[in-house]
Amino acid sequence: MRDYAIHTLKNGIRVVHNTFLNWMPPRAGGSSSLMLAYDSAPVTNATVEDNWLAGGAYCLYPGGVTGSKNIVIKGNFFSTEYFAGCGFYGLNASTHWHYGNGDVWSQNVWANGRNAGHPVNP
Repeated sequence: MRDYAIHTLKNGIRVVHNTFLNWMPPRAGGSSSLMLAYDSAPVTNATVEDNWLAGGAYCLYPGGVTGSKNIVIKGNFFSTEYFAGCGFYGLNASTHWHYGNGDVWSQNVWANGRNAGHPVNP
């Protein structure tokens, strides 16, 4: 499995103003462009803001499993430069994102492609 960036610290990370690109599809080992990993514990107090994300099997794993809280995904640009859905399978936010417990998803947009400038919803 190859990811551009994996975060396993469970509390208090800020990922601001970066570019995360992962051209690799799943068959080549690509997993995500950015992953807030929740392998051993929920993710808490994390901010992902003003980043450019593209590629991987799924573009973003936002760490939103049961027990996760205060995860802010705000003002990011999701790119179609490798795959039409940002990641090979899409964003993945719909299965790994939960509103509540202080979680915020706002002002995220498609960076390019046919939906450029439109909101990206989890």
